[in-house]
Amino acid sequence: MNVESHEFREVAENFVKEYYIPSIVRGIESVSRADINFLADDIRRAIQERARIFVFGNGGSFASAQIFRHLLLFGESADLLGRVDVDIPRFTDLIGSDFPAYLQKHARNGDRALLISASGNSQNILETAEMARQMQIKVLSVTGDGALVNAESQPDLPLVVDNRDQQILEDISQYFLYQVVQMVISSSGGDSLDVVFNDCEILDPNMLVEVAESILECFFHGRPVRVFAPDNGLLAIDAEHISHNLQWDVFQDVELGFKLSLAVDVNDLDKNLSDWTGKKNDGAVDFLSSFQALDQGRNGAVFLNFFRDQESLETQNFKRVCEKRKVKTFDFNFEGIESEGIASVVAMAAGHIIGRLTNAKILSALGVIKNVDDLRQHLLRRDLAMLREFRATRASLVNLFV
Repeated sequence: MNVESHEFREVAENFVKEYYIPSIVRGIESVSRADINFLADDIRRAIQERARIFVFGNGGSFASAQIFRHLLLFGESADLLGRVDVDIPRFTDLIGSDFPAYLQKHARNGDRALLISASGNSQNILETAEMARQMQIKVLSVTGDGALVNAESQPDLPLVVDNRDQQILEDISQYFLYQVVQMVISSSGGDSLDVVFNDCEILDPNMLVEVAESILECFFHGRPVRVFAPDNGLLAIDAEHISHNLQWDVFQDVELGFKLSLAVDVNDLDKNLSDWTGKKNDGAVDFLSSFQALDQGRNGAVFLNFFRDQESLETQNFKRVCEKRKVKTFDFNFEGIESEGIASVVAMAAGHIIGRLTNAKILSALGVIKNVDDLRQHLLRRDLAMLREFRATRASLVNLFV
């Protein structure tokens, strides 16, 4: 028995409103304001001492590291803080990167090592904490409550969130890093996230399900999905990570051969379902990235458009060309959210939800998720036996696409 469309929407709405968003709010509330203040004070002290702040993270935590660096270096921070030395090794978007060797080569006494990890159990994170200890470098961390790094390495300033859902922890970590920067530059914690969540059309479950259904169609017909952020800034970092998720998280249990492979290289357009086009425009030519994205679109492509200024030339031109070429687009309009940092957190959460719904849609279409109970368990990432069953039958599914 397959899950009917109306049943999927009902479960999805419950998942978003009763599980995902409340879990983020509860996770935020689980960390004391004092702990956030301590971390912000130390970051401020490091900046005053001209110390270098090394930030390490794998996958989604790398995106959080990029956003943290952007918040410290640009906008209001640039005027108030002056010179800030934040080092994020470019290779940290590859899981298994040799963080300890990088720290050993570049760090000096008095620097900081900020470790961002949802699980806190990645081997390179554990080894980096140990290396920092040997070098007498202060260790700061943002992790979930099951983190081995907290038990084994005992960071000097840990933020420990009462949650173990990887993607929810990534959203919460990003919010805390935004709060830390706000405290560093103004002694305030910035805008509250729960107020935004309670009245946010971007996280409307019906829209997110519609996006997932469109990506499902692209999946079965070999069509591309493009993630576009014409404003650049933080939303472009989110767009890159969302594209990564549409390769990695959505298809981690759906490897069906070369044509629909799980390649993460966003530049290899022939192999990838999803591509990130958000930072292609360097400002030299207005609306250049719109045409680059659309030229790569091909018939049946779907575009996810994340923006904060719908009146900008880039956004307007992109939407006009999409209408003219009859390209299917989904607009994620963040104009109603004043803070760029908060808009970025909401965008990341939306991307995570889309990824999880899309993965469930694909597995439902393939008959792996057979009923509503299966669907609920899968969205909550609890039914590992179901995933093992799918892996065992994957070889026969490949034949469907040969």
